[in-house]
Amino acid sequence: MNIQIWISLLKQSRHFHTLLLLMLGLTKINSVEAALTLSSCSITTPPSLSFGTYNPLSSSDDTANSQFTFSCTVSGSGTNSVTATLSASIGSGTSYSTRVMKSGTNELTYYIYRDSNRSQIMGDGTSSSYTLSTSWNTAGSKQWQSNIYGKIPKNQYNVVPGSYSDSITWTITY
Repeated sequence: MNIQIWISLLKQSRHFHTLLLLMLGLTKINSVEAALTLSSCSITTPPSLSFGTYNPLSSSDDTANSQFTFSCTVSGSGTNSVTATLSASIGSGTSYSTRVMKSGTNELTYYIYRDSNRSQIMGDGTSSSYTLSTSWNTAGSKQWQSNIYGKIPKNQYNVVPGSYSDSITWTITY
């Protein structure tokens, strides 16, 4: 079989270029583009809201805010950017928009927001909830600080006195 027949057969193959180079005794070198990757992330200062004493007769909502910090290690090189996203669980409630703190069987409704206007409910990005994200485009140890904002709505007249709490799981996805 001469070389023209081989080339004709190889052109029908989706690996024509590689096979032709190998047949001619050449080596194909695949180029690998360098890329940044997030190799690790951790929450170094977790969010924690402390509302103090709630007064159901108050004419205004109780509010609180908390700063948090998370750290990530960005490895590699390249022109891409890498993103880390912070999300929050529902806690004791039934949805992101109906979180509750509990004292025994008693409940107190509250909300966690990602913005200071208290309009974007913090969650996992589903069910009309939002997450917090940051991106980097250089390698090294990175830290990110941001705030979360909380609110206990006014006029919850059926609240029984007690010590109320909830447990939220904070997750970094990278």
